[in-house]
Amino acid sequence: MAEIITAVAALLWPLIVLTLLVTFRRPLREVVHSAKHREVTLEVGGQLVTLGKLNEVQNSTIADLQRQIGTLKAELEAKDVIEEDRAEHAEVDGVAGWSAPLAVLWVDDHPENNVLQVEQLRRNGVRVDLVTSTAEGVARFEKGRYRAVVTDLARHENGTMVTDAGLRLVRALKALDPAVPIAVYGGWRAVEVADALKAAGAGIVTDSPFVLSEFLRERELL
Repeated sequence: MAEIITAVAALLWPLIVLTLLVTFRRPLREVVHSAKHREVTLEVGGQLVTLGKLNEVQNSTIADLQRQIGTLKAELEAKDVIEEDRAEHAEVDGVAGWSAPLAVLWVDDHPENNVLQVEQLRRNGVRVDLVTSTAEGVARFEKGRYRAVVTDLARHENGTMVTDAGLRLVRALKALDPAVPIAVYGGWRAVEVADALKAAGAGIVTDSPFVLSEFLRERELL
């Protein structure tokens, strides 16, 4: 008799679970379906970013790193030329910048695109001030000193798309401090107008996370 009771008890729990699954199959299906579309939010670099956005940024960074590795040989062969160029710009873009504190001013109306770089800087003890407009960038720059400035090119400012916002910022900051190193970190549009940006005073114009990291590393920020 005891063996029969034990056998029945052993079968009872699976039957209970199966009954619950059948009874509540519709609510459970809705929960699972909603979970597929629910965005998980994480805090990275002091910013809230969705898991999907973080994955997008990581994939972009990995793809860029692969491209950079592919061109590393050519860059090494051009090392002598690069060193000569650095020497020419050292007085304007190097010595004065390195005397500034470990701080970066980053101007971008979509700061979530830069969470990995910002997190890396902050882990290295660098203060990163994030602003989203040219006016905010100039105001913040006037109040403090920065070892480097990073800006995108086009921004939504006061409800309007300003396609040359980065260029305007470069000109404004260079008028305040001709020695401050500025990196324009944008997409292909920024690269297309690189000559105008560099003529205004930008140190580099790039869409590459790797090149931007080198710019920051040269100034002992990474």
